[in-house]
Amino acid sequence: MTGLEWLDLSATRITSLDGVAPLSALQVLILSRAEVSDLSPLKNFPGLRELGLQETKVRDVGPLANLTNLTVLDLRETGVTDVTPLAGLSQLKELWLPDTVKDISPLAGLKDLKLVVLGPQQDESALQTIEGLTVGRYADEELRIDGEWTFPRFWPP
Repeated sequence: MTGLEWLDLSATRITSLDGVAPLSALQVLILSRAEVSDLSPLKNFPGLRELGLQETKVRDVGPLANLTNLTVLDLRETGVTDVTPLAGLSQLKELWLPDTVKDISPLAGLKDLKLVVLGPQQDESALQTIEGLTVGRYADEELRIDGEWTFPRFWPP
């Protein structure tokens, strides 16, 4: 099991990530709608590329600061308010933010970001310098980008 690369624990009652420590090869972890709040066990997963945290109890993304290979991060409907720890995630290409984040300016240096999805009231102007960035908006679980329904893309499809 230590070679496991993809793990989906969506909609489970899992409250702690302490048991994932042996899964050092993990590249994709989906925890959407799980009872998780503490991400500190993930700080030792430098190979993690995609992380789904939608509708979790997560408030602090500080433990993700060193996950420099992260390319997809879904934080919708979490209690996260500060995205400053994400400013160094230079490989990030797709980011879904909760509308509890008021200041997205720490993300302005993420030049590889291709898609950011914001709540209906969030100000995107701080990200105007990112070339080729698509900004999506979500409300009431509906999201369309260029007229198409869009959801976070986790590998494998």
